Amino acid sequence: KTITIFSNKGWVGKTFVSVNLAAALSLQGKRVLLLDLDFQAGHDMARMLNLVPRYALVNLLQQLEKNSDAQEIKKFVISHSSGIDFLPAVINVRQAGHITPDNIRFFFQKAAMVYDFIIIDAGQTFSETLIAALDCSQTIFLVLTPDVLAVYQVKGCLELLQNLHFPLKMVRLVLNRAESRGSVAWQAVRDTLGCEIFAQIPSEGYAVGLALNRGTPCVIDNPKSKVSEAFFRMAQDILKRGDLFLQATDIAKVRTTDGLQKPSSFWEKFGIAATAPGSVGEYAREEDEVVSLKRRVHEKLVARLHVEDLSPQILSDPQKAQELKLSAQKIVANLLIEEKGAMISSHKERSR
Repeated sequence: KTITIFSNKGWVGKTFVSVNLAAALSLQGKRVLLLDLDFQAGHDMARMLNLVPRYALVNLLQQLEKNSDAQEIKKFVISHSSGIDFLPAVINVRQAGHITPDNIRFFFQKAAMVYDFIIIDAGQTFSETLIAALDCSQTIFLVLTPDVLAVYQVKGCLELLQNLHFPLKMVRLVLNRAESRGSVAWQAVRDTLGCEIFAQIPSEGYAVGLALNRGTPCVIDNPKSKVSEAFFRMAQDILKRGDLFLQATDIAKVRTTDGLQKPSSFWEKFGIAATAPGSVGEYAREEDEVVSLKRRVHEKLVARLHVEDLSPQILSDPQKAQELKLSAQKIVANLLIEEKGAMISSHKERSR
């Protein structure tokens, strides 16, 4: 099971949540790999665990090109006393360019053979590497604090994820420093974002501060604290809930790219920039499975959009036409889950 922990808002405790959730799962006897995919964090996670890794994911990827045995991963990770295997993405930021969507997908395939859980701290920036990690994940935890700024930044993040064709069913919220003094009530957070709050981590500054300063996960440093108890409950819920993880389904595809220029912008590449080109190429052929899926999705899309009630003038109004397109994209993303009972793992296939 691969869990990506993400937030487009800084200073909400994303790394703290990643470390303690990984430790709580490991203490339940699970084989856990903790991957620091935050290139800009300056090794915060290693310091939080009081570890000094010799190798990074970038070194492992080079080795996997020579020897694809999944057990090679064990030679590059550094083990923590809690039982976690830890792996930073890079030792220095100059190495980040050597991690690509293709080689990181291959890594996740191999890591899934060795570990029960892969916990990814994905940073706070949308990138091709993040999209590849999300493609390989079965669930996404968005971390936020109960303040107005964080709530509305995460609301924008949810919209972006849906525009990138990740269904809302795949996303859960983790409310850190919940019910702290002057905070927004968790019910208001849930109603504003329209997304399940999977866990609430209470505000307990003294216990958290001591654990951070000692370089030890809070669930180990002070297992009886309210914060630790919240992480243990979160780990138990993850182990119990069968509906939490979406299974990835690969659909074979062939796409013609002759004569197409590669978009220079990340957002244009994923088709959600205002200046993005309208055409992204034609497919040479379509598998029967895809054709059948598209037909079923199309029929339900027409029904849910109540097309019979739409006037022709809507399509002649650029603003209304764009709103209709965005609505359709979100509906289709969720219909794919309903129809397949699974997550289509390729972004290109979801866009198609």
